[in-house]
Formats: sequence, C-alpha cells, structure tokens
Amino acid sequence: MRVLLTSHGLPSHAYPLVPLASALSEVGHAVCFATSPDLSAALRRLGFEARDVGPVWRDDPEIKRIQEGNSQHLGREHMLKGAELFISHLCPRMLPDLQGVVESWDPDVVLSEMGECSGALVAERAGLPSGEVCFGIEWPRSLQKRVIGGALDEVRASMGLPADPELERLRRFLALLFAPLSYQPPNLPLGKTSHVLRPELFDAIGDEGLPTWIDDLPDRPLVYATLGTLFASTPGIFEAIVDGLATEPVNVVATLGTDTDPLRLKGRASNLHVATYIPNSLLLPRCDALVAHAGYGTVMGGLCHGLPMVLLPLGADQFMHADRCEALGVAIALAPDSITPGAIRDALAQVRGEPGFRKRAQELRAEIASMQGVDRGVELVEELVRTGTPVVRPGC
Repeated sequence: MRVLLTSHGLPSHAYPLVPLASALSEVGHAVCFATSPDLSAALRRLGFEARDVGPVWRDDPEIKRIQEGNSQHLGREHMLKGAELFISHLCPRMLPDLQGVVESWDPDVVLSEMGECSGALVAERAGLPSGEVCFGIEWPRSLQKRVIGGALDEVRASMGLPADPELERLRRFLALLFAPLSYQPPNLPLGKTSHVLRPELFDAIGDEGLPTWIDDLPDRPLVYATLGTLFASTPGIFEAIVDGLATEPVNVVATLGTDTDPLRLKGRASNLHVATYIPNSLLLPRCDALVAHAGYGTVMGGLCHGLPMVLLPLGADQFMHADRCEALGVAIALAPDSITPGAIRDALAQVRGEPGFRKRAQELRAEIASMQGVDRGVELVEELVRTGTPVVRPGC
C-alpha cells in the first residue's frame, strides 16, 4: 500500500501525522509526505520520503502578509481568517505540485491533516480514496462551512470539480481523531466515518533533549509555559505569565520558539528558566502543571500526563480546545483581554490547589491509556484501500 500524507508547512500541522506514518512504515507500507520545502527537509531527516509542494513558508511574502494581518485579529474570530491563507492562497500554490506528486508517486490513498484540503481535492480528481487526520476535535460542519466553504468551492471550480456546499466530501471516506472519546463535545455527534484513537506524541525531529540545567533546578514543582510555534511572538503574553508567577514557589520553564529572542525575558524573574525548544514528551513527565495557548499538541500532551492546565487561547482552533478542557474540569481558560499577571497567578493557584482539576486530568490520562492507538489507524487505512468505500464506525 502506498500512502501519501499532505500537510501545510507548520510543524504543529505536520507532526500529528508522524506517528501514523511511522506505524504504516513499520508494517511495510510505502509512505511519502508532501509539504512545504522547509518542512519536508526535516521529515527526510527522520527517514521519510518527502516531496516539496507549495511555497517555502518562511520566505513567502504573501504568507507573511496574511499572517501579520491575522495577528491583528486574535480571538474567537481568528480562525475565520484562516480561509484566506489555507484555501485562497495556499491551495492554488500547492495543487500543481501535488498533482505532479500523485502522478509520479502513484499513491493508493491520500491522507491530509485537517487544515490541508489540497490533498483531498487532488485525490478526488484522481479517483483515489482520501482521509483526514483531525486535531482532537472534529470541527462541526456548520463551522467548516463558515470558515472555508465559499473559498473551497472556488478552488473546486478551478479544478473542474462540482461544488460541495455541504462539505460532504472532506470526510467522505475516513477521519481519524487522535483524542479520547470524552474529549468530543457531546452536542456534536461524530460523523459516521470518524474514529477516535489514542493520541501519540511526536515532537522531536532531530536529537533534541532536555537541557542539562533541568536536573539542577531547585526542589519545587515545575510549571511549563509555552505558546507553541505559531503564537510565541505574540506581544505581552509571555511577560504576563512570567510576571504572574515570579513570586510563586515554583520553577517556571518557558520555551520561546525560534522566532523569539530569549533575551526578551532575561532577568525578569528569578524562578524563570528559558529555552528555545524542549520536546514536550521529555519535559511534561517532570511537570506539575501547564500554562499554554491551548494548541492541540500541547493540550493532548498535558492530558496524556494528567496535568491540570491554565489555557490562554489566542486564535485558530485554540478556543475549541480551551472550551472543552474547561468543560471537562481539567483547566481554567482566560480570554485574550483577561490575560494579566494576576489572573494567571490566581488561575494557576486554583488548578494546582483544588484537587478536582488534577483528579479529572488523571482520569483523562487513564482513558487515553486504554484506547486503541495508531495500529488501529493503520488497519482503518488498510480497510479503506482494500474496499475503496467509506470506513464507517461500528454501530453507525
């Protein structure tokens, strides 16, 4: 079986595909990534075949323009701006390259991360089955239509594909949700082809490890602060976290990402320890709590380790994850206009001090540990290729 995986050029979008890709490779299936040149190089270092499609994210002036514009609209409406970048701009840039990959590499199936629609479109035109890997929560159809519906139909028309106003074809064959069933909002029933699987953490492309100074930290609880890879440079957020926790009896480890100068926080608090990047899978087992932006990978990492959280959603789908974590009783979320040092300090004191937050986080951890994992995902993809028909969840 030959499996083509497509992703936008963001680590937070591509990395959720890596555990599935590894599991497919381990049982003998051929796997190839199709993503931006800057990210495909990193995937090749992991041993995967990878083809370049679309622009280099860091060098593309239009991507920079759109992202800078989006940064002015942080909040719950931020994701509505994503259609301009992911659909209107990137789809036309990726489609010619991706069509060439399909013709030359000849896959049996195309699997795409949920933000990347070009793979599904190219598969549809080529008569191939396709699947979607969702970031924890299956977006409700009404929200998808609002965010990408019109823009996507314009791209479909340019390819000679019929309109799909209800977006019925995106998850027509298969959707894999790497998150516990209880994480799905109860008022949003899963689609018939949607299957929940145990989240598997992947966050180390090279030889990244724990800094040597981790073992030398004072003997007190460790709180991890991160804003992920896309929102780390948002002005004022890290400063509010650090100032809020400066007098608390905890070690604060903050990872600022490659686009933020570590000197930005130098000398701001005696209990602060700054790094550019530390793999969550290595750091979270040592943590007592998490202060983060509510990105999918970070939230799932926190749940996999049973950590209570303070969540500071800023844009994209982060509000969906923050809302769900609050509803499950594992986190307190602060709206962007409520992010102050005092609010962060009080929220962290509450999630660490009230046993219910940690208890419920540990319950989610146990649920995750009991789930079927990527091996089941491989079986579902194999079934899709074998039958060429939608893989419907049992009981639907």
